[in-house]
Amino acid sequence: MIDSEVLVRDIVQAYNHSGFKNDTIKERNFFLSFLTICFINHVQKGHYREQVELLFNIVDSDDLKAVLEADFLTILHSSLFHEVVNEALTLPDLTPFFEMTDKLSFLLESDVFANCNTLDLTVIYDRVLQRLQMMNAEDRLSKAFNYQEPPFDFSELVSLLANKTEPHHAYDPFAISGESSVSYVLHNKDIEITTESVTQTSKYIHQKLLIAGAANIETKASYALSPVANVTQESFDVAYTLFQPTETEGVRDHEIKERYKKEFLDKRVDSNTIFDKYREHGFIQHILWSLKKDGIGFVILGKGPLHRQSENEARNLLLERNYVDAVIQLPPKLVTSRTVPLYILILKKNRDNNTKIKFIDASSFGQFDGKCNKLVNLQQLADIYHSKSSDTSTYTEVDVSEIDRNSALLTVSSYISSEEATYDQIDTDIIRQELAKQQKLTDHLLSKL
Repeated sequence: MIDSEVLVRDIVQAYNHSGFKNDTIKERNFFLSFLTICFINHVQKGHYREQVELLFNIVDSDDLKAVLEADFLTILHSSLFHEVVNEALTLPDLTPFFEMTDKLSFLLESDVFANCNTLDLTVIYDRVLQRLQMMNAEDRLSKAFNYQEPPFDFSELVSLLANKTEPHHAYDPFAISGESSVSYVLHNKDIEITTESVTQTSKYIHQKLLIAGAANIETKASYALSPVANVTQESFDVAYTLFQPTETEGVRDHEIKERYKKEFLDKRVDSNTIFDKYREHGFIQHILWSLKKDGIGFVILGKGPLHRQSENEARNLLLERNYVDAVIQLPPKLVTSRTVPLYILILKKNRDNNTKIKFIDASSFGQFDGKCNKLVNLQQLADIYHSKSSDTSTYTEVDVSEIDRNSALLTVSSYISSEEATYDQIDTDIIRQELAKQQKLTDHLLSKL
């Protein structure tokens, strides 16, 4: 196989030297759709090789139409081929198409994708996309191109925790660039998937999911906390999302631009329980509203929503309705080198008479790789969740009635004591205040010298 980064630059160079003179979004999208066809053909073990070879050897519009005379494996594949052919037929002449296929002809070589799996192809697609989105053509081909780092991938663990063996419908209301949903599709079979994002074009997320092999796809360019939901109530078997502070800031900018208020006309979110600065509980309530009665939700988030006093009412709402099935504390340094740990809040609507909440300390389930921690022993962690554990230093169950409603704390360290969890007790706001006081005192003393 050609080095993947070399392949990425070769594809981008092919775009730069193809017949797309204006470098418009429309031209870029057409190029990426064509590239997606090539990738899907490899994923499907050459099922569309005849059609792909015909696309690379088009002579006239009749040849283009003949591409559609295929035995398509899915409606999604058929739609993609029709999109590319119809777009080509609208060109004033086929010269740009001929130039594009000529520059990309190396993709027909048998060894280009050798030993390249589906995940590799989604990564290659994403890196080509990031380079094409650069305005400066020279930067696009730089060997030192600075890619946007993909978010922490929690989808394998979520898949093990959800333990869904049948085809099901999954939903990410905070998809950002879609990597987590792509990974979820790769870890499951026959997945129908819906995403919402305001930070990435839905078409690009759709094409990555198409390469990954989703059974059905709906990618929405929308905001999950809009006044009226963009999805139907009780639609999903599994819902999941990851909150990262930097991305939350970007979404807040979208709120300001669209002049969103804390207003939910369909009453799916209690506006009194969310704040201008914090949105996590809004997404938590939205996820619960969107889940089927036997559905399960996973929210990966920081400590704040589980312990901030200002969000006490939101946590009490979850406790009163018996929606919290488990809280898992993950190792620190999973996203960046910062020590702040993440948590998985597991939500269920069908807990019936089960009023026990599982608290699991998985802070030791990490392996340092030189920069960040990598989550390890995922099956063991999933087994603890599904089958319980006798180790009181990592697992306990607390009845909803035993949780103090004045604080409504849902942090694992509130119920499991261990040396490894002591860093979680540190209040960074207090530390900053004390450091500021110390700095003022130091400045005062220095001024006396």
